[in-house]
Amino acid sequence: MTPRVCIAVAALATAQAAAAAPTWWQRLTEALTIHPASTEAVAPIEVLDPSGNVAPWLAAMGIPCRPWDGLERAALLVVGKDAISGSEPIPGDIEKFVALGGKALIMPQDPVWLAEFVGLEPSPQPCLRSVPGDPEQAIARGLASESLGSWPAPISPTPIRLPQRGGWRSLLDAVGQAGYSLLMEADHGWGRITVCAIDLEAAASHDPAKLLARRILSHAARPSRATAPSWRADRDANRRLFDPAPPDAANEKGFYIRVGAAP
Repeated sequence: MTPRVCIAVAALATAQAAAAAPTWWQRLTEALTIHPASTEAVAPIEVLDPSGNVAPWLAAMGIPCRPWDGLERAALLVVGKDAISGSEPIPGDIEKFVALGGKALIMPQDPVWLAEFVGLEPSPQPCLRSVPGDPEQAIARGLASESLGSWPAPISPTPIRLPQRGGWRSLLDAVGQAGYSLLMEADHGWGRITVCAIDLEAAASHDPAKLLARRILSHAARPSRATAPSWRADRDANRRLFDPAPPDAANEKGFYIRVGAAP
């Protein structure tokens, strides 16, 4: 392929990616050259923590954090348990935070809310153990088996079925529940969303759980290697994480079910 053709192909790919981006992104790029948010020398973890449980949990592990002020940064935002499924106001736009280079780690949310307003499929059965979703995944590499389950309580009260749309990758699968994930991630713009169904806060005093928690935080915060923002053609499937709404009559099963797919 000649250099001229390569340039043309790259330009087409860039144009297609821009066309799939959110409207606010398209309007912004008309006036500005958008790059990922600049990485701070030491970016502390940002927390959205209406319940006040995340900060003490992180502090107990010696991890500094600060309340999220709503601004976009190339940092990790930990969205606490039930922080977005509750009624507390959110100080900023999580979608923009991620799209501009941030990483969001969403801790367990109300399963009824996830099902009815986001379109995800929480399992009615708790999970006792997990396994890596892919043998090549680094998330569990080197961890002892007790860090992956068999805790005093179930490792997850409500695993989530891995969505068929939206570009999600399972990092930890639920043992005994095929197709369900305890930890999954998806690229979005310059950043990344990680959804965690493991109740790490409840197991904060359990040492094996602390090891897994540190690994998950480190993995969720890892730098992105993207050379261009990621806008999937089916990114609309993920919009209810940022703009939850009840399912409409035309799409009762939510955006995550591929049309024609078996239940």
